[in-house]
Amino acid sequence: MITKKPGLPTYRSIPFFLALLTGPVSAETPGGQILNVGMPDAVLDLYFQDAQTGWACGSDGALFRTGDGGTVWMPLESGARGDLNAIRFATADSGWVVGDGGVILATIDGGISWTPQETGTDRNLYGLHFHDSRLGFAVGRDGLILGTRDGGATWVSRPSGTSEYLRAVWFAGADTGWACGYRGAMVKTVDGGRSWAPLATRTNWSLTSVHFLDGRRGWTAGYNGTVLKTADGGATWTPLPTGAPMGLNAVRFQDANTGWVAGNGGLILRTTDGGATWHPAASGTTLSLHALAGVDGGWGWAAGGKGLVLRFPGQAIRVSAPVPTSGATAGRPDSSD
Repeated sequence: MITKKPGLPTYRSIPFFLALLTGPVSAETPGGQILNVGMPDAVLDLYFQDAQTGWACGSDGALFRTGDGGTVWMPLESGARGDLNAIRFATADSGWVVGDGGVILATIDGGISWTPQETGTDRNLYGLHFHDSRLGFAVGRDGLILGTRDGGATWVSRPSGTSEYLRAVWFAGADTGWACGYRGAMVKTVDGGRSWAPLATRTNWSLTSVHFLDGRRGWTAGYNGTVLKTADGGATWTPLPTGAPMGLNAVRFQDANTGWVAGNGGLILRTTDGGATWHPAASGTTLSLHALAGVDGGWGWAAGGKGLVLRFPGQAIRVSAPVPTSGATAGRPDSSD
């Protein structure tokens, strides 16, 4: 049985969200429809190496792989029983996944088999980023930051300068990276993760996702529709009004102008001006969306409750997996489905 993690209530009504937007709005469409969202597993993260090859992870140790852009998903055996919260691949063969209880699993065969790595902690891990096949970082509960320089053969805990839960980590190059978390926490490294220093975001809302295009231009998103933008590597952050009082769980930008955020209640917002204005996209679901992924060429994917995966601007799809013995599901610390 999965216990709901503490955090923000889940808003499930898109009409409720639209009614709270100020001014006239028109819903855009990602270009597809939901085929089936009846699977009990919550997809908590996904990653695509290219337009065809991707992986997804989720509740109860769930792992999946697709080789056709997401139309068909193959279940993988992780050996884990807790939630797997984040997944990243450095190549088509080498990848990692992190989860509850300090779990880190690694694969060198594209996900066919997974090997546990020694982390030295039992604290939940929520965020993961690999710069290449050797340099990677995982973040989690109580400000935990783990770093590896040998592909995960050894993981070393690094002082983060915060005790807040860290939810996401992103690197722009081998030296410069950021991690964000609860109560507006944001920390930065400029020496490849050896040391971290706090940054002032000027918000108390918890931050759940961070994405940088380079060492200066970046965005972070979180609770209560919060989106912040920086143009100086995080020294200063500017709030970007979304008009959506929803928990946002993911932010990704294709370039300096075009980006998306996704969150509770099936919310997807799109911007074409760097985040100055946002437009709601018709996701076709009220299930919470936990993750976004994208590749060059404009393809994007969103994933969330009950095995849901959406591909845009292509067709909506779902993850298929054997029905587990328990029908309970769990989402990220701030939401559930």
